[in-house]
Amino acid sequence: MIFGFGKKPSMLDRAMAHNDTSQKKPVVGLIMAAGRGERFDPTGERSKLLADIDGMPTLGLSISSMSAVLDDVIVVVRRSNQLEAIENIIQTFGARSVICEDAASGMGHSIAWGISQAQAFYDPRGVVIGLADMPFVSSMTISALVSHIREPHEIAVPRFNGDWGNPVAFGSNHFEALGRLNGDRGARSIIEKKSPQFVDVDDAGILQDIDTVQDLKRLNKQL
Repeated sequence: MIFGFGKKPSMLDRAMAHNDTSQKKPVVGLIMAAGRGERFDPTGERSKLLADIDGMPTLGLSISSMSAVLDDVIVVVRRSNQLEAIENIIQTFGARSVICEDAASGMGHSIAWGISQAQAFYDPRGVVIGLADMPFVSSMTISALVSHIREPHEIAVPRFNGDWGNPVAFGSNHFEALGRLNGDRGARSIIEKKSPQFVDVDDAGILQDIDTVQDLKRLNKQL
């Protein structure tokens, strides 16, 4: 916005200029992939993130849904025997991997670390936080969530047939609270204290996660 010569910008002018600048900042996809996946394989030898779904790795599908809408996607991972293979998938699908050294402490630590990395790399106006083991989320759902966080204070939660799920979009006003999460406390604790916008979607994928080998087989049969 260009202000006239010799004219002191009004409060409205300054607010509009600030809004123009903030809208140019990106919304970043943040995929949580730092869990142990013990229910899928207690031995830790197999990762559900590498599991095949109709010829594609689970993690690859999750990244694809995000990257179809968002230019910048971060995947938060943990150190494991499968780290190299996981990072290869992340690179192949055009995302950025960040290792959370405190991942064993719980989801809260991983989210907080992801938020700090999103701010460091992209200075975003919002984030869409998703789970790596939910590969059937539609990119249309992600697009709808992004459209509902035009203001920094907004939170957008998808809802299917009355049940709400993941991913969830947060405006930048919530980064501080997300960055303070720790232990097993996820972002739900923040959502429940606020008044989120529920976005009704025709997408059962927001409720479908892969916790066990049986989940994988069942979902594969549905394809």
